[in-house]
Amino acid sequence: MGRDFGEEMNQDGEEIVVLEGAVHGKTIDSPSVICDVNLVVRKGIFLAVMGPRESGRTTLLRSLAGQVQLTSGFLWRAPEAHDAVLCGGEFDERALDGPPRLLLVDDAGPAQCTLLRAAVDDGRAVAAVATTDDVTGAAAADAVLFMRRGRVVDMVAGSNPARVRQCLRRVGGEPET
Repeated sequence: MGRDFGEEMNQDGEEIVVLEGAVHGKTIDSPSVICDVNLVVRKGIFLAVMGPRESGRTTLLRSLAGQVQLTSGFLWRAPEAHDAVLCGGEFDERALDGPPRLLLVDDAGPAQCTLLRAAVDDGRAVAAVATTDDVTGAAAADAVLFMRRGRVVDMVAGSNPARVRQCLRRVGGEPET
């Protein structure tokens, strides 16, 4: 198995979602959409996910939400993650109504990333994971996970836009802002 991405984030935080050796979509005729993903999302963490198109980012989110069946590997979700909210880029304050839960946002822009950061910080969300192409938005996250061809290839602290941009270029993504 590969490196356990997410273990170094908020070691004291309670585990919300755990993926171990997660594979989805591997068939004889096609490669895996996600392959050998190891990830721990902890309470109080905002994680951004970046990478080129068709790198497996959306499938990773759907896996965290329990919306796709893994071909192999292990998925565990805490009770707070069972009613996770999975939204597209239209995510706004209304998604924060109700009890705190895991927020998963696909294609988040800078405004949504700022809102997710605030929601995690003030306890309206137990944790958040967002795919984004926006370097400024990703820099609001505690960490940025980089994917390429269904695999997690790197993770960096999110507060340094120059480092985020450099890693995104290295995996073949096109940074915005």
